[in-house]
Amino acid sequence: MNMNWSSGAAKGFRLISTLLLSLALMIVVTGCSSDKAAGNSPAPHSIAPDKIAPDSTAATVVPGRYLISNYSPVNVGFAEVTALNAEQSRYHLSLSVVRGFSHHNGAMEFDFGWDADMSEFKPEDEEFKDVSLRFTENSLTVDYPGTGYGGMNAEPKGTYYLSNSDSKEASFLTKLYELFGLPEAYSSGYSDVYTFELDDTRLLLLVESQNTLDKSEVAERHLALYDIPARSLENLGEAADYNVADNRDKLQSLGADKDLVYRVLRKSYHDRLIDLEMQKFDEGEPGFLNTEEYKLSEQEAFYIATGLNNMTRYVNNARGEDNIGSIFIMEVDRSDEATVVVHLYELVRNGEDDEHTATSDWLEVDRASGRVSSSLFD
Repeated sequence: MNMNWSSGAAKGFRLISTLLLSLALMIVVTGCSSDKAAGNSPAPHSIAPDKIAPDSTAATVVPGRYLISNYSPVNVGFAEVTALNAEQSRYHLSLSVVRGFSHHNGAMEFDFGWDADMSEFKPEDEEFKDVSLRFTENSLTVDYPGTGYGGMNAEPKGTYYLSNSDSKEASFLTKLYELFGLPEAYSSGYSDVYTFELDDTRLLLLVESQNTLDKSEVAERHLALYDIPARSLENLGEAADYNVADNRDKLQSLGADKDLVYRVLRKSYHDRLIDLEMQKFDEGEPGFLNTEEYKLSEQEAFYIATGLNNMTRYVNNARGEDNIGSIFIMEVDRSDEATVVVHLYELVRNGEDDEHTATSDWLEVDRASGRVSSSLFD
């Protein structure tokens, strides 16, 4: 059974456009404390721009989608690069950053081209004349003096890492796909790369490849290590559920702390947990990060574990008209003050004399922290 058959993509961020003055003040104050409590208060990039973005040349631009490191629902930052006239080295750039429960945001958008006299890329819009752009095989670094394009801690300057591209010029992604031996179907816009900065010279890469029939389902996950000075990739293996324990040891040996390990290996659970907290914050409701007494409800725990909202049981009958095949079931099996246990299993019928139940996993959701563990694979 594909353990990702029920997983939905993380929901997009919610922007608060109109608020009464008193409510606005409350949200700013509460949001800052919530970000801090969540351990997700955005911080400047740990890798200095001059260490990851050498001088660009006119041939270094890869059209596609770039993401900031540690990308999550509470730390959103992306850059879209599209080609206007690649032969003349003219492109369009759209940047957007949204940070924290209070949704501080920043953005910029302009056309840019290669200035042969200056040997650098320059925005064509006078408003952005002080913005510098530098590319490497897998990154875009945006810089400018001071502030002015974003809200609190949400300036769109910094480094964005190549995540998705269907361009034939994306040699970095091609090397990455070949490293894993990914099927050709996953290489044309069906794989996303999430980047996590381990230290000044190493990047941890999580590659998620979507089901080609339903992009909301993840078909494969893989891990790689990128050495920036050497520009070399190392295959760390498949990030499947059955590899969680081994991958946890492997990432910790590379210097990743326990929080980063969880965010990488349990990305879906982590993102849904944060998404739930952001929703509660937007609606003015207390969450477990706001009070020690708060406990996740069974429905909330079920959502974090499965991606399905407002329910504690889900049934998907995949049997044929002859009643042969499987019925997939996810349900809250039991709960107590500390945990909610979600059972994932299927009722298999191969014939009149062959009917049985097959368990895919038992997921235990901590009602105080929102963390999910597997009784089979953790």
